[in-house]
Amino acid sequence: MDTAPVAPGRRLLAGHALKLWREPLDFFRSLPQHGGVVRIGLGPKNAFVVNDQDLLHEMLVGKAELYPQGLLSEKMKPLLGDASSTLSGEEHRKRRRMMAPAFRQQRVNGYVALMTELSEQRGAQWRADEPFSLRTDMNDLALMTVITALLSSEASKDAVAELHELLPVFLKGLFRRLVLPGFLLDLIPTKGNRGFTTSVRRMREITEEVIRAYRADSTDRGDVLSIMVRVRDEETGDTFTDSQILNEIMALVLAGTETTGNMMTFAFQNLARRPDVEARMHAELDEVLGGRPVTADDIPRLVLTQRVVDECLRMYCPWMLTRQAAEETELGGVRIPKDAFMIYSPNTVCRDERWYPEPHRWDPDRWNTDRQPPKRSWIPFGAGGHICPGNIFGRVEMIVHIATIAARWRLRPEIDELDPGAPVTEIGSAAVVHPDDTPMIPTRRTTT
Repeated sequence: MDTAPVAPGRRLLAGHALKLWREPLDFFRSLPQHGGVVRIGLGPKNAFVVNDQDLLHEMLVGKAELYPQGLLSEKMKPLLGDASSTLSGEEHRKRRRMMAPAFRQQRVNGYVALMTELSEQRGAQWRADEPFSLRTDMNDLALMTVITALLSSEASKDAVAELHELLPVFLKGLFRRLVLPGFLLDLIPTKGNRGFTTSVRRMREITEEVIRAYRADSTDRGDVLSIMVRVRDEETGDTFTDSQILNEIMALVLAGTETTGNMMTFAFQNLARRPDVEARMHAELDEVLGGRPVTADDIPRLVLTQRVVDECLRMYCPWMLTRQAAEETELGGVRIPKDAFMIYSPNTVCRDERWYPEPHRWDPDRWNTDRQPPKRSWIPFGAGGHICPGNIFGRVEMIVHIATIAARWRLRPEIDELDPGAPVTEIGSAAVVHPDDTPMIPTRRTTT
C-alpha cells in the first residue's frame, strides 16, 4: 500500500492550519488535483482528506463500519448527548429506523401548509423599499419551521414561542464551542457563557414538559414528536426514552436551522444577480399558483423553483465532514492507520468539473438535461447510513419558502450597482458555507 501524498504548503508544527483558518473553501477545492486521498496537517497531526467520489462512496457506504463518526460528532456529544447524528453502529441504525416515519415523503407533505403559513407571516413583516437583513430573517424562518414541525400542537404554542427566543443564544454558544473548543474558557462566568448555560437548561426543561404532555395524550398531532413518543422499533421492539427524544430534538434543531437559512439566503442573492432566471421563476409561480398558497401537489409542477434549490444545495453544501478509521485499512491503494482522522468535503465533490461544467457558476439550468451527473457526485446531505434524516423535509421546506416569498416579493441588494456576473460571497466557517449579510430591499410583485 502507498502513503497518501501531502498537500502543498504544509508548515512545521502548524501544518495546514493557517490555510484552513484563512481560506478553507479554496484550500479544500484545491486538494483533488493532488490525489484521491491526500494528507493535510492539523497542527502536528495528520488528517486524510478523501476527494474522489468513488473512494468516498467506499468509505461512507461500502466500508461504513470501518469509518464511524468522527471529530465533529465527538465535539457535539457533550452538548447534545447521544443522538442519531452522533452515534455509530447498531444503536445508530436503530435510531434511524425509529426516526424514519417522521420524515417520509407523505409525512413531509403534511408540513407544507405550516411552511407556507410561516413564510407568509415572515413576508408580511417586510415593508416595501425598506432594507432588511435577509440572512437573519431566513435563519429565523428556518428555525421557526423546524421547531413548529417538531411541536405543532396547540398545547405547544407557548413552548415553541419560548424556544424561539432561547435557540439563537444556544446556537451561537454551540457553534463557538465547536469551532473554538476551550473548556477552561467555557467555565468562565461571562455573559455569553451564562446565557448559553441558561438557554440549554431552560430548553431542556421546556422540551421535557412537552414530552410528558404528549406521553399523557398519544393523539397524532401531525408533528414529529407525535411519532417519536409512539414509535416502536420494528426489529427490537424498543421505544424512545424521554432523554433520547430530547437529544434527537436538539440535534434536529441544530441540523435544520442555519444550513437551511443559508441556502434560502443564497437563493435570493443569486436570483438578484440573474434577473433572467428570476423572471422565469416568477412566471412559473404565477402560472402554477395564481396567487394562492403553495400546496404539496404544486411542488412537482414548480420545476424551475426546484432547480434553483438544487443548484444552491450543490454549490453551498458543507465544506467539511468527518469520520474516523476504526482499524488500519486501505482506501484507493492508500494505507489508512487505525484512529486516523478522516475528512471529506461535499462542497468539493459537488463542484467536480467532470460532472458540473463551470462548477463555480450558479446555473439552475444545468439541471435541465437528461444527462444527469452520477449519484455519487451529488451529496449535499451526506451519503450512506449517516445521510441527513431530514433531507426530504429540508428540500421541500426550501422550495415552499422560496416559492411563497418570490410569488409576492422581488428582492434586491441595498447597493447602487450590482454586477450580474459577480458570484455571491461565500464564507467558510464551522464546516458550513455561509452567505454574507448584505441588506436586501423588497419590492412587491403583482400576480400576472
